[in-house]
Parts: sequence; C-alpha cells; structure tokens
Amino acid sequence: MKKLTTKVLKGGAVLTSGTLLSRVLGFVREILAAAFFGGGRLYDAFVIAFSIPALFRRILGEEMFERAFMPPFERLRSQGQGGTARRLVIRLFLFLSVVLIVLTALLFFFMPTLVHFLAPGLSPETTAEAVLLGKQILPFLILISFSTLTGAVLLFSDRKAVYSTAPAVMNTVIILVLIAFHKHFGITALVIAYLSGAAAFFLFQLPAFFKIMRTLKADKAENGEDPLNHSLKESSRIFVTALANKGVEVVDRMVASLVGFGAISSLWYSFRIVQLPFSIISLAINRSIAPELSRLRGSRNYRDFGTLIHLGLDFNLFLLVPVTIFFMVFSREVITLFYFRGAFTIAAVDRTSYAFFYYALAITPMGLIALFNRIFAAFENNRAPMRVAIFGAVLNIILDFILYRTPLKQGGIALATSISIFVQVLLLFAALHHYPVRLRYRRILTTLGQLVFALIFFVPVLILGKLWMPETLHFMPILFWLGGIGAVAFLLYGTVTYGFLRSRRTEKMKVVLTGGGTGGHVYPSLSIYQILLDKNRIYKVRYWGIRGRAEEIIVPRTNIPLEFIPAAPIAGGSPLAKLRSALTIFRGTLTAMGKLLRFRPHLVVAAGGYVSAPVVFAAYLMKPFLKLKIVIDEQNLVPGLLNKVASMMADAVLVNFRESAYFMWSNRCVYTGYPVRPDYLKPETDLPALRKELGIPEDAFLVVVSGGSMGARAINRCVADAMDRLSEQDKLFIVHSIGMSRTAAYNALEDTVKRLAASMGKQFNREKLECRRKDGTVFYRGSDYYHDLYRYQQAADLLVCRAGAGALAESMALAKPTLLIPKRGLPGDHQELNAINIAEQGAMEVLFEEADPKGGVDRIPVPLFLERIQKLMDDEPGRNTLSEAAGRLFFRNSSERIYTTIDQIILGKEIEGETQIVEPRFVRFQRTFDNLIQFLDHHTSKKNNLYVRFYNIKIHEYLASSRPLTVNKGIKLIGSLKRVDLYPFIFENFDTFQGYQKRNALAALAKADQFHDPFRELVEKGLQDGYFETRREAIVLFNHFHRELQDEGIHRRILKLLKKQLESFEVKAEAIRAAVRILGQDTFLKEMEPVLFARNIRYREALLDAIRDGLTLNRFENRETVRNFLKRMLITTSQFQPSFTVRQRFITTIKKLEEDNHD
Repeated sequence: MKKLTTKVLKGGAVLTSGTLLSRVLGFVREILAAAFFGGGRLYDAFVIAFSIPALFRRILGEEMFERAFMPPFERLRSQGQGGTARRLVIRLFLFLSVVLIVLTALLFFFMPTLVHFLAPGLSPETTAEAVLLGKQILPFLILISFSTLTGAVLLFSDRKAVYSTAPAVMNTVIILVLIAFHKHFGITALVIAYLSGAAAFFLFQLPAFFKIMRTLKADKAENGEDPLNHSLKESSRIFVTALANKGVEVVDRMVASLVGFGAISSLWYSFRIVQLPFSIISLAINRSIAPELSRLRGSRNYRDFGTLIHLGLDFNLFLLVPVTIFFMVFSREVITLFYFRGAFTIAAVDRTSYAFFYYALAITPMGLIALFNRIFAAFENNRAPMRVAIFGAVLNIILDFILYRTPLKQGGIALATSISIFVQVLLLFAALHHYPVRLRYRRILTTLGQLVFALIFFVPVLILGKLWMPETLHFMPILFWLGGIGAVAFLLYGTVTYGFLRSRRTEKMKVVLTGGGTGGHVYPSLSIYQILLDKNRIYKVRYWGIRGRAEEIIVPRTNIPLEFIPAAPIAGGSPLAKLRSALTIFRGTLTAMGKLLRFRPHLVVAAGGYVSAPVVFAAYLMKPFLKLKIVIDEQNLVPGLLNKVASMMADAVLVNFRESAYFMWSNRCVYTGYPVRPDYLKPETDLPALRKELGIPEDAFLVVVSGGSMGARAINRCVADAMDRLSEQDKLFIVHSIGMSRTAAYNALEDTVKRLAASMGKQFNREKLECRRKDGTVFYRGSDYYHDLYRYQQAADLLVCRAGAGALAESMALAKPTLLIPKRGLPGDHQELNAINIAEQGAMEVLFEEADPKGGVDRIPVPLFLERIQKLMDDEPGRNTLSEAAGRLFFRNSSERIYTTIDQIILGKEIEGETQIVEPRFVRFQRTFDNLIQFLDHHTSKKNNLYVRFYNIKIHEYLASSRPLTVNKGIKLIGSLKRVDLYPFIFENFDTFQGYQKRNALAALAKADQFHDPFRELVEKGLQDGYFETRREAIVLFNHFHRELQDEGIHRRILKLLKKQLESFEVKAEAIRAAVRILGQDTFLKEMEPVLFARNIRYREALLDAIRDGLTLNRFENRETVRNFLKRMLITTSQFQPSFTVRQRFITTIKKLEEDNHD
C-alpha cells in the first residue's frame, strides 16, 4: 500500500504541476480578456456564445472519457487484452466523429434559438452578437473533444506529464493569439484564439497517443470482448450527469440575466477563480487516483481500495478547506488582484467579489464530488452519480429562483450552487454503502478532528491579517499583503497538518507502559513489553504508575525506568470526592502530556488501574502531533467506566474474554486472552523434583493461597482464623502469599501474623512465618510476597485466589483446580462476575465474600471455607474435571495474537475487530432486574446455584443502601430467595416504604412457604393504601394465605374494593379472585352476574380463575349450578392476539368441572 500511495502522490504532483501551469496561463488569459474587453455587453455576448460548445465539451470531455471508457480500457489492458483495448479506442474515435459532426450541424442551425433560451434578458444587439460568435466558435467543440479523448488514454497509460502539459500549450497559444489580434478583430479575436489553442492541444498529444496505440497489440488470450456497448451505456449516464451539472451553469446565467447588468460576467469571472484550486489540487489528485482505483477493483483488492479512498478524502479536505476559508476572507482582495485593470471597473469588482464569496463555499464539495465520481467509475457503474446530479440540478434551479430575488442577487445564485453541491456530496457518500467499499468512519472522524484543530491556528492569522491590511486597489500592495498573510497562515497550517499526515512507522519503537495499583494491572503491561522485546521491536521504554502501589515494587526488578503520574479512582464516593478525583485526573493528564512530548513514544500500552486514565487521555490529545498508537489491555469481563471511555480513544482494545466486547464502547476489540508471564507457559514435567526444591513434601496436598500482590484482607483473615482446624488435615500443606499492603487502614503482614499467633499459639513461628502441627511437622508457610509464586502454583494441587483477570488466566494457564474468592464491592462487581462466568463453564469453584452484619470489613465464613477445601481435597475426579475445563478455556496463542495486532496498528493496517460478540447470561439479569427475579423464583431451591449464592450475599448490600430503588431490589430478592430471616426488615420498615416498595414487599411475602403473623397487619395496611398496586398485591397475599386470614375486617375491605365504582380494574380483578374464598356459592354467583358480560376482559378472566380456584378449594356445593352460570358467559375476544384467552380459560374451567364430576 505504501508503494501505491507513493505512486499516487507522484502522479498527483505531476498533474498538479501541469495543471498549475495551465491554470496560471489560463488566468493570464482571463486577465487579458478582462483588460481588453472588460465586463460589459461584448463580453457577456462571448460568454453566452462560448457556453454552448463549453457545455458539450464538458459532456463529451474529460468526465465522459475518464469515467465511462477508460476504466474498462485500463481493466482490459491490465488483463493482457491489448487488442480489445485498442479496438475500443478506435471505435470510440469513429463513434465520436459521427456524434460531433451531427451535433455541430444542429448547433449551427439552432444557434439563435439557443442564445435566446440561454439569455432571455439580453438586449437585441447583444443577442445578435452572441449568435454570430456562437457559430464561429463551434469547431472548438470538435477539436477539444478529440483532445480530451487522446488525453484520457494518456492519463490511464501513465503518460501524465504529456497529459498535464497539453492544456498549458493550449493556453499559451490562446494568449499569444489574443495579444496579436485583439486590436484588429475585437471580440472575434477570442474566437480565433480558442480555435488555435484547441488545435495545438490536440496536435501536441498525438505523438504520444500513437506510440501507446502501437503498443496495444493483439494477445493470444484475446477473447473478442467488445466493451463499447457497456461503455456507451455508462457514457449515457455520464452524459446525463454532465448535462445536469453544465445545465445548472447555463440556468445560473439565465437567471443572472434577470438580475441586471454585469451579473452574468460576475458569475463567470468568480467561478473561474473557484475552479483554479479545484483543478490544480483536487482534479490532479483524483485523476491520479482514478487509474489505481480501476486496477484495485479489477483485482478485487477492496482493502487497499478503501485505503486509497481515505487517502483521497484526506488530501481533498486538508488541501481545499483552508483555500476555501482564505478565498472567503479575502474575496474582494482576490478579485481585485486578478481582474481590476483596464475596462474592469470598481463596480465589476464589487459584483464579482460578492458572487465569489458564495461560490468559494463549493470548492471542497466540488473536490469530493470529483473523488466520488472516480470511485463509482472504477466500479463501472455511474447510476448513482447520475441520479444525484439530477437531484442536485433540480435543487439548484429551485434555489436559484428563490435566492436571486433576495438582496443577495447574483450572490444568491452562487450560494444556490454551493448548497446543491454540498447536498450532492452527502448523497454520494451515502450511496457508497451499496458497494463493497470498507470505509473507516473512525478515520474520517479523526481526519475531521485534525482538520478543525489545524484550522484553529490557521483562521486567526487570516482574520488578524484582514484587520491589519490597508484599503487599497493597487496590484503590488495587494499582492504583497495577500502573499505575506497567506505564507504565514499556510506555513503554520502546513506545519500542523504535516504532523497529522506524516508516518512514524518504524521497526523499533519507544513504548510507554502504564497500569497499576495491583500486580493484576502491572504484569499484563510487562508481558506485552516482553512479547515486543522478544520480537526485537523495542529500543526505549518507560513505565508510568502511581507512587506507593504494586508497580513501585514490581517494576524496578525489571530494570524499566519507573515514573509517577497523579491519578485517582472516580467510582463511588460523594460528589465532592468525585470532583477531587476528576481534578486529580486532569492534573495527571497534563503531567502525562508533558512526559509524552519529552519521550515521544510510538506506542502507549495501558493495562488498567486508574493510572491508565490520565495517560490514555493525554496520549489521545497528543496523538495528532506524535503519531503514536494506543493499545488498551482489558483483563476483566466487565470494564470500568474509565476503560469504556478510554476504549473509544484506543487503536485496539485487547480483551481477555470474548464477552468483554459486549460492554466496550469501541468496535476495535480483539480477543487475545490474557498475556500471562512466560513462566506460566512453561510446563513443569518433574513435579517431585520441583516440590523437593521448594521444600514441599512430595505426598502433601499443596494448597497455594494468594490474594494478589497487595494481599486480600478477607482471605488472609479467613486462612489465619481457620489454621487450627486446617492443622488437623494430615496431608495438607499451605503456601500463603500474604501481600505487600502497608497502609494505615490495613497492614497485611502484621494483621495476618497477629491472627496466626492467636489461632496457633506456640505452634506459630513469627520469624519464619511457619505453622506446625502438634507432631511438629510444618504445614503452613507464609510470605508477604513470592516473586517465584508461579513455581509453587505449578507444584500445587489446589489454588485459592481472587477472581481478578490475572489470577484467572494464570490458573487456567496452569490448568489447576481453583477455588475463587472474588472481592465484593468493586466497580461493576467485576470480580464476582468474572468468577460466575468462569464457574458457569465448569472450570472453577467459587466462594463469595459476605458483608459483615455489624458493618465491619467483608469476611469469608470460616465453616464454608473449610467445607470447600475439604470437598475439593476429597474429590479427585472433581478436581480433574476442573483442571480440564480450565485448560480448555485458556487461550494459548495470546502472545502471537497480541504481537500481530500491535504490529498491524503500527503499520497503519486495519485490524479485524471482534465479531463474535457474546452477551453474558448475567447481562440479561442486569438489563431487567425482573428477569433475575423470575430466574431466582425457579432456582431458589437449588442452594448451590451460583446466582442464588451470589444474590443471597448481595441482598444485604441492597437493603443497606440509601437509594430507594436499590432497596427495592433487595425487597424483591427477599421474596425470590425466600429469606425468612429478612422478613422483619419488611415488617419494621413497611410504613416508611414508598408505594412501589410496599407493592413489591407484599409480592415478596406472597412467595412465602409459611404464614407469619405480621402478614395480617400488612394485608390490612395494604388494602387501605393509596397506591392501587399495593392494594392489588395485598389481595394477592390474602389469596395465598386466605385460610390463615379469616378476618371479617379484611373480608369487608376486599368486598368493598370489589364494589367500588372508580377502583382500578387490576384491583377489582384480584378482588374477584378473592371473593370466591370469602362468599358462599349462591352469594358469589349472584355478585358475579354482571361480570359475565363485562366489557373488560380482565374481569371475565378473573372470574374464570376464581371459579377454577373455587372448584379446587371445594367452595362450590352444586357443580350443575356453576355449569349453567358459565354457559351464559361471553367468551370471545381478540385481546390483540391471534387467540381468544377468555375462551381458553373457559375451556380449562369446564374441564375442571368435568373432572370434579367424575371424581
């Protein structure tokens, strides 16, 4: 792709040089015409006359040949079908000759009609002059059409130098003839000049054209294909497109003739300047791209095809937008510089600069349209550009007739054109979605952002220059000021944009690693560093972390320079605490920006921990200048908020779980697994020798306990408190990594030593951190940190650890049975969700932490811990199953995938994002809490179910919350989990609950297996509550325990609600179901008489439910009476479903009656 880009840029440079020379000469031509003939009647006549062949020249010119005929010509030539390509060109010349002769004859005879149609507002004298000049200049159409056809062949045959120089030859001849004859022939000298120039244009290209044709020889593989018919079909579309575009210019002049004197020439002169940067910059780049697009499309290389489109977009935007702004700011000065001389008066300057200001808005859209047209031409399908051009022409004409009547006048006509062209760009961009073009919207947004950033420096220079520039009409002062201001502004703009467009691709890189707080965030960065180092891709590295955390101990051992960045967590806490954290992150971002400018890295690798946030934010802000790449390594299943935000700034997000892509705010996730340290990937074959080296008895059941690099208080305390019981296991041996935490809140080593001493007494050796059994054998060994912990883990029979991503990956890499103890209360419950996700796949066991009921620190119940350890010790087949599942889950190609991904983004290649995005099961529960409640309702009896265990612990956190909605979740869980021990929470707080909480509290109690006396009081309160759903659930609770709630007061209230006129239908429906439990058969049937034909189907459904319940509860003495009662019931209703639910209930109830009769 780099060679292709270089080729395009070289070709663009050649075309730009030739076009620039041609345009400069063209403007000399226009300047001379303005000086010799001014902007009055005679020049208006020539403009109208010349617009007729110019219209058809554009239709039968570059656009036609380069878009309709040259793509198949290039495709055939590249496929070795030279004879077919040659025949296509010859037949095209013959066809064009016939068309031109017929067209010229028609134009000659209908010239008066055309002139009158094009400029109805001209005076009779001017009209007659335009007709005469029009007939004289018609041969120009024939000469220029043949010239453009030969030029198109040269362009697609890589003869760009001849192609780009030929227009300059034409303009040179026009200038010379104009100087020589303007005094003798007047306005007719322009006709002579243009005819002479077109002839020179054609003759200059002929030698190179004939040389190309001689190289196109018949090939053995020639298949006789004749692409002319397809090309003619495409040419008809391009003809319509060009007719629409050129027709708009004609209509513009028609409408301008209605504006008044000089309007036509003001549009002509201003549009000529607008075409200067468009032709020099945009057309040159787009024409250089066009042949390559055709070749790439022919080889179906759509990846590079898309990259080439982005290259075209970048150059069009970066080069044309500043020119647009420059022309708009200095519109009057530019017109004065080019035209103010001779017969071109101050009034003409005012008119032309006014139109020029609005025309300038179209420069960038014109360039983009030219690019898009080349893209569609490469697909040899110009239908979309044709339709868009027609729509744009109609829109332009409508706007012309609207805006020319406003004070804008000819400026309104120019604005209409700019608006129309901009709309066409949007439509063409949308149409690309129907073709196999891979556009990267992220890159487009990046380009736009970089452009805006560069313009921040560019625009103020222009505005200040405009304010300081003196009022003058003299050529040299204007040239001096415009040249000086433009030089400063474009130099500054170019300096900034060069930083965007230049490449920093290199074999060896400077890399910044970040991520910290715990070893789980430090080791992934170090692993990625080692992967790149093994590939010899690094020559300088820095690690940026937080002072006083794990990285301050771990990183220096690697000899990587360690620097510190201010950072703070933002999750949780009060608003004031969050504000302080935000300010710290802002300060850290500024610090990181300074460090980035000094170090100038190629790559930033962030592995999580809150230190990553300011570093990633800074890297993103400095990315346009340093051309660095950002890689985020997300180890957890559910990323935190800052990592979600940072993912949008990253070039790639490496995820440890496929499911993580579901949560990320980026589509650039790549599943790489966890980059464990190489030590974990080395299989240990001689375990007895390893155990002997480590001082572990060969026949011992080795349990390695680790709470992470900083330690885990709950795990440490549980192990220490259980030590006396663990000592009773003869074969058990424990290696315990206690942790390096030394904070005021928790000193891991001191706290654990104190508890071990209390638990084991004299059997604990403080100096050696060892515990002995009563027989004197050592069975426990501890340390604040094991730098070679992996060796103990390799020798282990069972691992006990947290559920951080690092611990999970290391356990899976070793394929060891593991008991996970996830830390509770972390943002997003990510450790608990990690553990559930792994355990659901049968790879590990889980033991959840519990909140201290007294408000202390979280704890692990020692009996549960001992039970799990004993179970795993006794169940060798179970351990083997866990090991096999863990080994299957580990992604062993992590290192290669990580390196490939980083290498691709460094080389500027598009990465393949994760497409197999899996929704984790728990997401359904998080998205709608009622889904979880329904799940738990059906699994509460399964005490070992992961979700039942997890939410039996989580419920306490919910109920202790100060947020009513969170408390409401806890209330629902009380019912689904049937937590009888938490019923008192409902009893004691019911009066303080909000309406929806009361409703859910009563619904929770209705799930109880046994009646409790306080239910009576709550039912009475619920029946009198002002919230209708609370009243409804009170009746539901009554229905569930109606035998225990035989209370006259409750009965009266339910029946009163049933008869209440304005009561909610939901409450009344539930009261109908309750009535069968309260009333005798005859009274019930009498009261239900009106319900038989109730318009609200909910009442009839409730009645059927009530009768069915009454049959089940033996509340009816005479079944025949009930049967006759039901026969009169209305049972049909669509209920907006293709079924009749009342009818179905009716049938079910009748069947119940029949069953009772048989009994």
